[in-house]
Amino acid sequence: GRHDNFFELGGHSLLAVRLMGRVIAIFDTRVPLGTLFDQPSLADFSRRVLIQMIEQEMEGGDTNELNGAAESE
Repeated sequence: GRHDNFFELGGHSLLAVRLMGRVIAIFDTRVPLGTLFDQPSLADFSRRVLIQMIEQEMEGGDTNELNGAAESE
């Protein structure tokens, strides 16, 4: 379930690297590999991925909006 530990279910470092690749491919966001080691449950890890996605969107969105506003003036 969502509270199961990735490593207790048989996950290991090579699978963790593959998982990070899938996170990048599917969600277009990068999360440090250490995040999975620090937060190995699906619930905690997915929460961290979501936070990272929001942070990246805010950083990219603010910059793009400001650049677009400056260019249109």
